[in-house]
Amino acid sequence: MYSNIAIYTYEVDPFYTDPNKEMSIAAIVNHIQIAASAHADSCGWGFDKLSESETRWVLARLAVEMNTYPQLYDTLVVETWVEDITRLFSIRNFEFKNQNGETLGYACSIWSAINMETRKSIDLTSLSGDIMSYKSDKPCPINRPVKPLSIADTSFLDLPIRYSDIDVNRHVNSTRYIEHLLDLFPLDFHDKYMINRFEIAYQNEARFGDTLELHKKELEPLKYAFEIKKNNLETACKAQIKFKPKQSTN
Repeated sequence: MYSNIAIYTYEVDPFYTDPNKEMSIAAIVNHIQIAASAHADSCGWGFDKLSESETRWVLARLAVEMNTYPQLYDTLVVETWVEDITRLFSIRNFEFKNQNGETLGYACSIWSAINMETRKSIDLTSLSGDIMSYKSDKPCPINRPVKPLSIADTSFLDLPIRYSDIDVNRHVNSTRYIEHLLDLFPLDFHDKYMINRFEIAYQNEARFGDTLELHKKELEPLKYAFEIKKNNLETACKAQIKFKPKQSTN
């Protein structure tokens, strides 16, 4: 048996599904953060504990590979574990299953912790408790997220940041970037294709009052690169999405 694995279960409510009654990738990423937060809390270095020193966990990079998605009213089982911890980053993995124990996909995430006053990363080895003892020996079969391509010389869509984009860290919530990227495709595209691999790297905070530029480039059939810049200056994040045709239900 593998060590140090946390398991959480969630019902796939209508709020988390797309028009095809499947759990959306944004909802998957949201539950990644919920499970990660719950596990960190149980280990003693979660949101409340870090808040005592004005520190927050932030998601730096993420890769998600899904073979299929949970359906409406399914049970999503999320297994999460810490693969490694360095001075600046924690690598946390996930396996997604349904109520029948069938594996739906995996995710690999890279996190840092920042001081909310300086907005600088802290040394993770300085956290209270023996943080290194929480590492697990369970492997993750997907590739770690890598730095996506820069495509900022393409045409773009302007999008002002609104109140609903902002989270508790007072910057754009990580799932809002994903939703904005998926909005670049029409509904009939999403009806025909599903996301096989999603990868994103967050680089600079975007805040209320900023304007985002959404860049999109097709690299090959059904594979796209994205870059989101803020105020025509810094890159907020870069992403890549590989789609595949949905299986016929007929």
